[in-house]
Amino acid sequence: MNQTDKCPHCGDEGIYREEADVGVGVIYGPYGCNACGWSEWTEYDSRNGPCEAEQENPDFYVSPTGGMFRKEIE
Repeated sequence: MNQTDKCPHCGDEGIYREEADVGVGVIYGPYGCNACGWSEWTEYDSRNGPCEAEQENPDFYVSPTGGMFRKEIE
């Protein structure tokens, strides 16, 4: 899979994954689709509501690629 592949669930183009160069190699996160919430790692898959990682961390939005973003406090 690469960034130009289509989502295997909704067909949206341009699925994405994070990557980090740690000096001795590159660490890759899961591919994910922001259109439908699909993630290749089940803990980040949000097609049927909040994903497992977001349920465990309710103060954060967790993206299908595994990114965590603090929710605004109202």
